Formats: sequence, C-alpha cells, structure tokens
Amino acid sequence: AILQCHGGIFINTPLVRDLNARHNPDLMVALIDGCAFFNTLYRDGVIETNTELHSGEVETSQMLYLAPETVHMDRAVDFIPDIPRPYLNYGSFFRACPDGVWGEPSYGTAEKGEKIFEHCTKEAVKQIKDIFVGMGYTVVDGPEVEYADYNFTRLNIEEGHPSRDRSDTFYFNDEDSVLLRTQTSSMQIRFMENHKPPFCMLAPGRVFRKDEADATHSPMFHQIEGL
Repeated sequence: AILQCHGGIFINTPLVRDLNARHNPDLMVALIDGCAFFNTLYRDGVIETNTELHSGEVETSQMLYLAPETVHMDRAVDFIPDIPRPYLNYGSFFRACPDGVWGEPSYGTAEKGEKIFEHCTKEAVKQIKDIFVGMGYTVVDGPEVEYADYNFTRLNIEEGHPSRDRSDTFYFNDEDSVLLRTQTSSMQIRFMENHKPPFCMLAPGRVFRKDEADATHSPMFHQIEGL
C-alpha cells in the first residue's frame, strides 16, 4: 500500500512514520511537498484549489504523473478514514475536516502533475539564481547539444573513462564527438575561454544521461554548477 502525504506540514512526517511502524510495517510512504510554491501554482493557473493546507489536487496530480499505477482514485475517499481516528484528531485539521481529507483529490490529473513539477523546478532555479546574483555571480547558459571536447576532454575526462561510455551518454554520431551534455561543467570551459580571472559564474541547466527512470534516476535532470 502507498500512502501519499503532504510533506510541507511538519506534523505529518512523525505522524506517518509512527503510523507506519505501529500499524502497517509494509506501508510505503511518499512524502511529497508540492506546496512550496503553492501560491504561484494557483496564481498561474496550474491548479484550481486555493488553500495552503492541501492534500488533494497537488499531491494526487504528482503521483498520477510519476506513478499512475499506484493511484486508485476510487479508494481515495474511503482510505483515509480507515486510519485510526486518534491520528486524525490533531487540532484544527480535525475540526475543519472531519473525514480526514483536505483538498479535492478528484481535481488531480497527470497533466497537472507534469506542470507542477515544471513550475516548481523553474521557481527553485530562479530562487537559486537570485541568491548567487546577489553575491556577484554571473549566470551563464550554454548548448544542451555539446561537443565531447567540452563535455569531457577539456575537463580532463579522457577517452576510455566510464562516463564516456555509450551506455551512459546520448551520442549523435558514430565518432562520439557530439552529444547531449551530461553535465553543465562544459560551461566552465566556455566561460574561461572568454573571461579573465577571478571567475565568478553559475551554470544552471538540464543535463542528460542514459538512466532508466525510477524513484532516484531520470534520463533528464537539472544541475546547477558554480565556478
């Protein structure tokens, strides 16, 4: 069984762990905090419900996008009340929401889940950029389709290194000279070619590796690197 829980409400983490240990040691708990940028999600029309105490549309949408086979919408209403009621009776949550469900799971869709992840990623990157710009860093962007010379060789990753293997890298030609960048480190070289020390740069962006998608891996992810 999988219990999804809003990780942004501090009380839920010890609550769910205790519930897991006492009542169902086989319970898989997914703590998903999709509300860090909740106001902007609602403002920009990604979601429909507008409450910070949320365990419906946001989390359900994320799970429908990430692992739809684990979501059973027909059980959503019945599952939560089956948890021993003392665990639901904490302060204002219980008084405002006697059935233990806050939010509207039926609003959840996989399409919203994808938009939520894109939105939260962009917002997180923006905040990190703002921090480093405030410290005097220059934010640089570069090509996602990169030369192996910049992605590997000039970074002292020579031929034969495991990271250059075709099983790990998306190459575009038989010579393995053009690829989808595996790291934003190539921007270190490009920046140093055109600037003089001292260097103070930040290189955020998407990178690509031949990983099977699972809970901890993805063929595309974001990296933020500084020099």
